[in-house]
Amino acid sequence: MLLLFFLVELVGVVLGPLAVAFWWRRRSGATWQAWFFGVATFTVSQLILRLPLLTLLTMALRDVDVSPSSPAVWAFNAVVLSFSAGLFEEWGRWFFLKYLAKRVRDFREGVMFGLGHGGIEAIVLVGLNVLGTLVLLLMGDTILAQLSALAPQDADAVRQQIEAVRTLPAWAPLLGLWERVLAMTLHVALTLLVVHAVRQQRRALVWLAVGWHGLFNLLALAVLRLTESTLAVEVALTIATLASVWGIGRLRGVLTAGQMTIDSAESAC
Repeated sequence: MLLLFFLVELVGVVLGPLAVAFWWRRRSGATWQAWFFGVATFTVSQLILRLPLLTLLTMALRDVDVSPSSPAVWAFNAVVLSFSAGLFEEWGRWFFLKYLAKRVRDFREGVMFGLGHGGIEAIVLVGLNVLGTLVLLLMGDTILAQLSALAPQDADAVRQQIEAVRTLPAWAPLLGLWERVLAMTLHVALTLLVVHAVRQQRRALVWLAVGWHGLFNLLALAVLRLTESTLAVEVALTIATLASVWGIGRLRGVLTAGQMTIDSAESAC
């Protein structure tokens, strides 16, 4: 059953974002260009800029004599991880929307942009992680039989990883799939906020998006540390996502007015 649910998660995180984008395209008439700009924003801000920088920072600090279990160290790491994501992604969103995606100025195109950003994140980061987990499940015995070639500490780490995967509850992959739904909702809401920031030329709204994004991530890390329960994390994030849904509703009216203006201008041409 665990294997089946991981397969469901893999299909969901890879094909689900594409299916939602196709549905929104048919429902609203939004352009695929907006979706690809969202994909490009995530690729540049996270994969090209943030992740390599975090890797270099980790390597630079690996010899620092501090206890990883220290509450102060945990808090520092949590804040850096949480808010650096918001810093890179939201200002990346602002850059692409202001200078490159100049036709993304309304609710329809903003949602499509957000679906591209959140969708490629699900496909690349979560999809590859689930694929790796499936390899451990399907080839665990073969991997264990070959551990003699590794150093003892490395072999123990691999054994623990395989055992951790095998002892997961069957429903755990479904939580991962639900978390992607919450994350994509967040990315749509944040995109709409940054679209509004670009239209109004108010950079303070971009900083609001950075904070919103960072607090969402920090909430997940804090609840996991306090409860050691992924179920509790998803419950907390589900409640927090109500703020994203509220934000989408509030911004819809503001940005739909811009959509009507653009449509009228196109009709007059």
